[in-house]
Amino acid sequence: LSAESSLVSALALYPSFIDLKFYLGLIYQRQGKANEALQQYDELLREKVTGENLEYNLGLIYSKDDPSQGGLSGLKAYAAYNSGLIYLQKKEIDLAQKSLIQSIELKPNFAEAHAILGNLYDLRREYEPAADELEEAIKDSPDNPVYHYNLGLILAKTKNLTLAKQELEMALRLSPDFKLAQEKLGLVDSLLSIQS
Repeated sequence: LSAESSLVSALALYPSFIDLKFYLGLIYQRQGKANEALQQYDELLREKVTGENLEYNLGLIYSKDDPSQGGLSGLKAYAAYNSGLIYLQKKEIDLAQKSLIQSIELKPNFAEAHAILGNLYDLRREYEPAADELEEAIKDSPDNPVYHYNLGLILAKTKNLTLAKQELEMALRLSPDFKLAQEKLGLVDSLLSIQS
C-alpha cells in the first residue's frame, strides 16, 4: 500500500485522528495535487476538539513526535501555512495572505510564516508591513541569514540605507559565502557614499 492509500484507510477508520489529515495534505502537496491538499488542510482547520477526540488531541499536545509540537493549534498553524504556500504557487495572493495570517494567529512565533508574509507584502510594494513581518521572523529566528538579507533589501527600497547596510552585514556574518548579500551590500555602500 502507498502512504496515501494507508492514510485514506486510516482516516476512514479513525476520523478523529486529525493529524492524519495533515499528513495526507502533505502527501498531496508533494504530489502536486494542490486542490486535494487544500481540502485536507481546510478540513483540519475547521476541526474542533470534541469529547470524542479530546484524549487523542491532548496526546498530540504532549507528544514529542508531533511535527508542530503544538497539538491541534500547531497542526492548524502548519496547515494554514502550507495552504498559503499552495495559494502562492497558484498566484492566488489574497488567499495566500489570508492563510499566512491565520497561521501566525495560531502560532505567533512562526518565523517561516512571518518571512513568507513579509515577502508577499514586499511583492505588493507594501514595504512597512513587509519590514514588520521580517522583523518578527528575525525575532523568532535571529540566525537565519535570508531573513536579514530580505529585510535589508526592503530597507534599501525605502531608502533606509544605514539600516539596510546593517541587515546585509548581519546576513554576511551569519553566512560569509552569501554572494547576493555581498553584491547588495556593495550597492548599498555605493549609495551611502554618494549621499555623503
